[in-house]
Amino acid sequence: MGAKCEKCGMVSDRDDICTWCNADIRRTRAPDKGAAGSRTAPPPGPATRTEPPAGSPTRSGPPPGPGPGQPAAPARRRVREVPQAARTGAPGWLLPVLIAGGAVVTIVLGLYAYGLSQMKPVPEPGEWASLTAVGNVLTLSYPEGWGKPENAGAEGTSTQITFRPNKLARVQVLGTGSRGARGDTAAAAERLAGGSVPIAQSADGAVLAMDAEEFAKARPGYQAGDIQEAYNCANRKSAAIEYTYTRRVGLLPVKMKGTRWGWFGGDLGFVCYAEAPQKHWDKFQATAGQILGSIKQG
Repeated sequence: MGAKCEKCGMVSDRDDICTWCNADIRRTRAPDKGAAGSRTAPPPGPATRTEPPAGSPTRSGPPPGPGPGQPAAPARRRVREVPQAARTGAPGWLLPVLIAGGAVVTIVLGLYAYGLSQMKPVPEPGEWASLTAVGNVLTLSYPEGWGKPENAGAEGTSTQITFRPNKLARVQVLGTGSRGARGDTAAAAERLAGGSVPIAQSADGAVLAMDAEEFAKARPGYQAGDIQEAYNCANRKSAAIEYTYTRRVGLLPVKMKGTRWGWFGGDLGFVCYAEAPQKHWDKFQATAGQILGSIKQG
């Protein structure tokens, strides 16, 4: 029959050694108060500790269940596992914050690298080829090193030719009958005035002014100079205006520069423009001028 261990408070299956904490029950057991004047035997010293009899159960396995009429031993409590972060003193939110911060840094660096990659100068022109616009409205020459241009429009009523040597540089020729009507009206007013009117009020100026507001809205920070008279578009007199704006590429603001031309071509009025990053504008402008100067109508 077991005895209660005074050290751990558990009921041992043996009377001499606690099968729960291995304490010597005979040393920790209180004197029997029911036997007056009785004395308990002095506990053996450390060198005379009594070993369990041969054949007695050991602590290698779970203790046997209680005997008949004996209360069940309470279940042993498990020690609560302490998280690694608490043992080391690191807060639990630190790792997610580090992961999120690393992702943000990666995205920022990627957008920055993308912006840098788009600011390269335009390719060399290479050999030149001839192009006829849809409906035979125009013919012009273009640099094959820039790639094949987009050639669209409707037969006899519009034309749209676009050159894109890279993501940021562009040359575009746009012609429509509505611009032709606008130029025809201005040309009639110019004839009534005796042919001497400022370039902004001429037929070419009227064509250039058409769609100017929408053109500026599509370019943040758009700033333009005064309308000037030019002769480098289709080798004829035209109205021209220089402009700048800021374009955002990835995380980089890119300063852009360009020129827009307008000229009255009879049934169709034409608006042409060329633009590129300001740092590459001088070299780009020379090739763009060759394209627009090669335009022949009809």
